[in-house]
Amino acid sequence: MFKITEKDFSGQIEDLLEIYHWQWIHIRPARVLRHGKEIYETPYSGHKGFVDYVAVKDKRCLFAELKSETGKILPAQQEWLDALTATG
Repeated sequence: MFKITEKDFSGQIEDLLEIYHWQWIHIRPARVLRHGKEIYETPYSGHKGFVDYVAVKDKRCLFAELKSETGKILPAQQEWLDALTATG
């Protein structure tokens, strides 16, 4: 069975969003040095767990959280997904 990484899947999603002319954003974590150790950090304000992608086209808005086959949605991510779903 062929397995795809989350990074490769993200690239495919971005390619499709461009091909079909969606306006989109994906906030990537930056690699920073903290106490001599390289870590990933995404500076933002607000609640943790926001979705990976937001895309809009015409009157449509898409929120997407990507996971690999073994990836798990964290509780904070699920809270965002539930809140966004509740908006209709």
